[in-house]
Amino acid sequence: YSLRSLRKFTAGKLNIPCSAITLDWLKSYEKWLKEKSCQGNTISQLFRTLRRIYNLAIEQDMPVKGLSIRQIQGQQIQHPNYQKSHRERGNTQIMAADLSDRDFYTRFSRDIFVFSYLGAGINFTDIALLKHSDIKKERIYYTRKKTGKIINFKLSEQALEIIRRYASPFYGDDDYIFP
Repeated sequence: YSLRSLRKFTAGKLNIPCSAITLDWLKSYEKWLKEKSCQGNTISQLFRTLRRIYNLAIEQDMPVKGLSIRQIQGQQIQHPNYQKSHRERGNTQIMAADLSDRDFYTRFSRDIFVFSYLGAGINFTDIALLKHSDIKKERIYYTRKKTGKIINFKLSEQALEIIRRYASPFYGDDDYIFP
């Protein structure tokens, strides 16, 4: 996504020396993103990726002054794994926790969290608006409330089990999935 964004911003000219990426260039890029209706989180993510490119160049002793985006684009850009591994370990612990002796709302909260995790990070508002009619062939198709974009993802067996857990014989095809 970051590469596509930079490609569009530069009209396909990615052979830009990193030394040309000045404060004015960054402000221009940010302004362009806002004109393309990008929101704060998206802009922040794009700038973090760009910053990571610089850090990668420094870590690998590449001369930043002569380095261009095109030279870096084929390399795998990854954020530090430390936070990711801790986050994943926490998610695994939440998913594996035995809450059978806990109240309905505690179990329901955990199930909604797990459903979001398994559902490509679908947010709570979009989960709350999901209807049975949004499920087609073990996939969920929904329109994101915040952006209006149509999104879909495959339901894992664990996500399907969560849906079944809250199914009610009183629900029709257009009723909400979760209470």
